[in-house]
Amino acid sequence: MKVENGPSILLFGGYPGSGKTTQIGLLSQTTETAVLSAGNLLRQETGKGTKLGQVFLEYSSKGIRAPDHVVCGILAPHIRLLLDRGGRGFLSDGFPKSVPQLTFLEDLCASRVAGMIYLDAPEEILIGRAVARGHCENCGPVPGTVDPCVTCGSAVSVRYDDDAETVRNRLNSYAQGNQEVVEALKLRGTFVRVDATRGVSAVSESVGAAYRQLTDRGSEPTSAGAE
Repeated sequence: MKVENGPSILLFGGYPGSGKTTQIGLLSQTTETAVLSAGNLLRQETGKGTKLGQVFLEYSSKGIRAPDHVVCGILAPHIRLLLDRGGRGFLSDGFPKSVPQLTFLEDLCASRVAGMIYLDAPEEILIGRAVARGHCENCGPVPGTVDPCVTCGSAVSVRYDDDAETVRNRLNSYAQGNQEVVEALKLRGTFVRVDATRGVSAVSESVGAAYRQLTDRGSEPTSAGAE
């Protein structure tokens, strides 16, 4: 596996409702870096009615993480497309969520990930945010369910998996698999935890600091915005 010459891949971790999509969008704008939005791509696949999309829907509708080969099979063409476009690499929102997925990503990109920015918040805040949000077809998750989107005017709907019970199942499922990725990156020294209970601007400032830590090989990643 190439490490030095491969593309730069930075992961965003955190439970559903932690604000990953908002923060990764802001960071993408300021750094002019492409984004792999795994959640949107997976939901698009279910909408197309493909075989992999149907299998993914069977699991996600219950808040259960789909098998690794299903997720990787859906996302692989989109990752290759980002690689073909060149550039400085990409920010990954919601992928990988297991060590096999991490290995798949690094093998496919012929590069190790630069690290993970992990947005941390307690369960009660996460569930409250998730059940109160809408999903804009253009912007992704948005606060509230006002239709159309106040930012871009596109249609806003409620996600099929954003009821309290399903969100709680998703949190449990996420914890079971994603903890492996967190521990793997901690061992590499490329994991930064950010306190996501604060406002968007405060979290964004900490995310920017974490980004600079992880993309500066001379820095020692620790935590940002932690109490």
